[in-house]
Amino acid sequence: MTVPLARYLGRPVDELLHVEPFSKWRFVRSVEHEPSTEISYEFDSHGVDVTCDEFECIKAMFLRSGAGESLAGLSFSACRREVLRRFGIPEKSGSPHQIPGLGACGAWDRFRFASGTLHVEYRVEGDEIAMITLIRADSIPI
Repeated sequence: MTVPLARYLGRPVDELLHVEPFSKWRFVRSVEHEPSTEISYEFDSHGVDVTCDEFECIKAMFLRSGAGESLAGLSFSACRREVLRRFGIPEKSGSPHQIPGLGACGAWDRFRFASGTLHVEYRVEGDEIAMITLIRADSIPI
């Protein structure tokens, strides 16, 4: 039921950075200290971002179209119905909505698995996948 990258959730980011395709990609590493330490690895030209805790263990992976699509093992042209057929009934779902300062956001579904969750956000226009997020179990928002 999970996306293959999910096995890296909670693991040291070095494990991910030493396997292809990540080992061949350039990234930008940044550190935020407020409200808590969070370390990000941005593979901008590939549609992938990885967020780590202060110990550099992976908390979340954000996958967008491009290389993120092939890593997710899901086509971003898949519609919501196809996602539901593959992963079953979501733990939580949300309707399209507006976020002040950010604008329109599409509907979303969240599926729980052993090491975390799969969060699928759909496009505002249509119901194709806009972004897939894998989130470590202890980092899942309520």
